[in-house]
Amino acid sequence: MSKDLSKEYGPAFFEARSREVGIAETVLRPLIGLLRPQSIVDFGTATGSWLAASKRLGVQQTRGIDGPWVPAKQRLIEPHEFTEANFEEELPDLGRFDLAISAEVLEHISGPASLRAVEWLCRSAPAVLFSAAIPFQGGMHHINEQWQSHWANAFEAYGFKAYDIIRPAIWTDRSIPVYYRQNLIFFADDETARNHGLVPIAPAFIDRVHPDEYFTKMTKLKRRTISGRIKWLLTGMHRPERANLPPKR
Repeated sequence: MSKDLSKEYGPAFFEARSREVGIAETVLRPLIGLLRPQSIVDFGTATGSWLAASKRLGVQQTRGIDGPWVPAKQRLIEPHEFTEANFEEELPDLGRFDLAISAEVLEHISGPASLRAVEWLCRSAPAVLFSAAIPFQGGMHHINEQWQSHWANAFEAYGFKAYDIIRPAIWTDRSIPVYYRQNLIFFADDETARNHGLVPIAPAFIDRVHPDEYFTKMTKLKRRTISGRIKWLLTGMHRPERANLPPKR
């Protein structure tokens, strides 16, 4: 991100992210149980809620990377665990980890920068827990909303395939935000997948819109449509030219 976003991502934004520790713990528990990672890096960590959840689940080493606009007093991780970076520029090498996370982040940065971020994630760990906003999902400073298949193709370029082991487990859990239930996909290199007996998702089934998300969006659209029609009718009824219409036959 090339500009100072401290005003756009204010205290309320990060306060909401801080409340995600329990959500992250629910999502991560089975994955950490499967992989047994000792180290995790979180790209776009914000307050560090996913890393805080990882620590609760026994992960020893955590590292988060995000912009300088994340208030230090709202961070849930230690100062030495947080690295400042501009996501639109070259990303620092933080070393190798057992698992990388990027949850609803890449929609906030430009297309070229997001592809560099995918390369960074694949270079940082053999497995990645990933989600990003789909088209028309909406949100603060969403400038790069893409379908899940877009990201699958990006990860595929580095030998990482998509495994749909997260969404089925949380699909109906309404304590988890719908964008996570809809978008969270696990990417892994071939060795990791082979070691854990994972089968990649068929490309035709990777793009999904959650029914809850669809219903919410369609309800809002319907309300706007009805409101617009009522406004149009009321405006039309008060147009002077209507008084000069010929009588109906």
